[in-house]
Amino acid sequence: MPDLDERLLELLQHDGRASYSELASAASVSRAAVATRLNTLIGTSAVRVVAAVHPEFLGLQAYAHVSIHTAGPAGDTIPALVALPAAVFVSAVSGEHDLVVELRLPDQRELYATVA
Repeated sequence: MPDLDERLLELLQHDGRASYSELASAASVSRAAVATRLNTLIGTSAVRVVAAVHPEFLGLQAYAHVSIHTAGPAGDTIPALVALPAAVFVSAVSGEHDLVVELRLPDQRELYATVA
């Protein structure tokens, strides 16, 4: 069922949270057909189910996207940023800034303290 597989993948790329019933309706097939194909695709690792917890669910209500310009080599600063428990993303970039870090913390007070 390559055509159905392709259609299901397309639909899931558009809405990864779609139910089997929604996928069946959009693909004009039965719910059972969708369940069978997706179980096969998951079993062969062609489709992988992953989950991401919303940060607020974890009590992380303050976040910042911080652009950093370093005085020396940016690589010297990366280990310190990666070591921050609040840093969920650290990237060396080109342009005006050398590094970008995303921070997530429980509140603004902790966010300000971490940035300082």
